[in-house]
Amino acid sequence: MAQQQASGQNIQQAISQIGQQVAQGGDVTQAIVQASQQLTQQSQGGGAAGLSPEVRQEITQVATQVAQGTNTDQGQVNQVLQQIATQTAAQGGNAEQAITQVAQQVAENPQGPVSQSLAQIAVQQAEGENVEQDIVQVGRQIATGQEDVSQSLTQVAVQEAAGPNADQQITQIAQQVAQQTGSNPQTVEQVLQQLAIQIAGEGGNANQAIAQIGQQIAGGEVGISQSLTQIAQQAATGNVGEVNQDITQVAEQVAERGNVSQTLVQVAEQSIG
Repeated sequence: MAQQQASGQNIQQAISQIGQQVAQGGDVTQAIVQASQQLTQQSQGGGAAGLSPEVRQEITQVATQVAQGTNTDQGQVNQVLQQIATQTAAQGGNAEQAITQVAQQVAENPQGPVSQSLAQIAVQQAEGENVEQDIVQVGRQIATGQEDVSQSLTQVAVQEAAGPNADQQITQIAQQVAQQTGSNPQTVEQVLQQLAIQIAGEGGNANQAIAQIGQQIAGGEVGISQSLTQIAQQAATGNVGEVNQDITQVAEQVAERGNVSQTLVQVAEQSIG
């Protein structure tokens, strides 16, 4: 690996992969050998260039849709998708299937949580942040079947947007909302995930916003639960345009230091009208 680093090859992703495998109880020697083999394959054309023409074409199409839906640079999104596909394949997963799943989600909702997640990772990478660990995590989860690609992408993006415990906190909030309103907790969870990602994307404090929602719902603020339920029901019926508009409006106002709970209620009331 030292030779590959000296030759200009980026080994940060490989180092992140070794660290994660060892932390999970893997053998350090085996992890180093595996990472070295993957770097060798990439240097010999097993990286993005090793993807099939069909996968590369689909990646380009998806990146274009994501860029248009989120006002993100198409080339930056393309690079992230290539890295995810390469990492998935390197860890024994089906890269073509993973990209096809992403394409389906993006086609159904170009401004939805999957697109927002990809956009966030792409922007962070363009700004010089180290996203290799995120991409390794996504690739590993897909390859091992722990998560499908959409769930894994959204989970990673939420963690980056609102902190490492945010995904668990959102799940708990969604369950509380479901108990109060009889709504589907998975749909509420998706709304909260997209909200966290977009608040962070607008420059707001997503961690603080999710914590505030959680505190008020735990305190019995039924109006917030009803507002989240209403937006979630719109998503469940396929009204993704209205949902995206509502979430974007909330995210923009929160980023301008608006109160997230008040904004949620106001936006939901406007949506009814």
